[in-house]
Amino acid sequence: MSRDDHDMTTEPEDWLVRELAEASAWPEAAEPDLDSDELARYVDGVLSKPARRDVEAHLASSAEDRQIAMAAALAQANAVTETESAPAEATGEVAAFPVPSARPSWRQMVALAAVLLIAVAGVFWWSTQPPSASARLAALGVSEAAFDAAGPELVANTVAALEGSWPRLAGFEPFLADQGPILRGASALTAPLPLAPRWSVVADDRPTWVWRLEANATDVEIMVVDDSEELIVASKVAEPVAAGDGTFAVRLPQAAVALQPGRAYAWKVNARIGGEWVASPYVPFRRASAGEQEQLEETLNRSAGNPLLRTVALGSAGCVGPALEAAKELDPTVGRQLAAGLLGTQHLTPAELERELERWSGADLESGEEP
Repeated sequence: MSRDDHDMTTEPEDWLVRELAEASAWPEAAEPDLDSDELARYVDGVLSKPARRDVEAHLASSAEDRQIAMAAALAQANAVTETESAPAEATGEVAAFPVPSARPSWRQMVALAAVLLIAVAGVFWWSTQPPSASARLAALGVSEAAFDAAGPELVANTVAALEGSWPRLAGFEPFLADQGPILRGASALTAPLPLAPRWSVVADDRPTWVWRLEANATDVEIMVVDDSEELIVASKVAEPVAAGDGTFAVRLPQAAVALQPGRAYAWKVNARIGGEWVASPYVPFRRASAGEQEQLEETLNRSAGNPLLRTVALGSAGCVGPALEAAKELDPTVGRQLAAGLLGTQHLTPAELERELERWSGADLESGEEP
């Protein structure tokens, strides 16, 4: 591009001089939308960070105030130049925004460039920053007091959960090996589907098993293996409780071996359908250790009864079932979002995950027959 395209004459800085002259041409009577003292303090660089961000945001949207700020910066630079050149000369009181000389020095042009750069870069940077954690949670009903009491870990987990990310649980390594029972699939399409506990942590040594069975079964039994694949429970289900949506539940009987804290297990459901036994796949779970249980209780206390924080505290500890129940107290949109993330940790197929999410939402589903 040629010099003529910029209408330059003899010196390369003339185009900037004209811009400065235009900035200086504003009448002295022009009043900024901002308070004059505040604008002067901004030019002097003495505003607090929040106040400076507010001024810069306003300057980005107001051409008039931008020009006034530019003129003020030039006047300030011009005053510094005159003081340096004649330090002994007495000076009178200077107006807040005096008009500078028509031909600014390079010092003045640098000062102007600094004002423009700070205003534009500052506004751009702050406009692209995501809301703070406290602002995001405040919009979801978490008070400042609850935010402070929750602590940084619970706050960080809550923000992550809202973005669809839950902590990865440890302790299932024995069931991730190729020979582990978790990799053995169901024996038929009509097989039961274990739902809870499933890739989760239980606090009780006698948990409640929940599964779905959408076929008429004459017999049902629960089988549990430990992390060495040793069978520890083989219990026939006498009267499972039907939930009315194709799911059934039964509590581990007192006669069965109690689950050990901190130990990993896997369980499955066998059902006799049409005279033949069909089996679900094994799904792992883990009994919480004493330390994990204490930590969860402390975290729940810090949640101060807030349903969002409580949901995240339970879900982050791997207590998926209680977390899903707590999520029902939330706004439906937020609750469904968190429920989808929690169910996503259960290693369900996409169709199974959508089915469970609809069941959590209370949608009408086809009911299976009670075995």
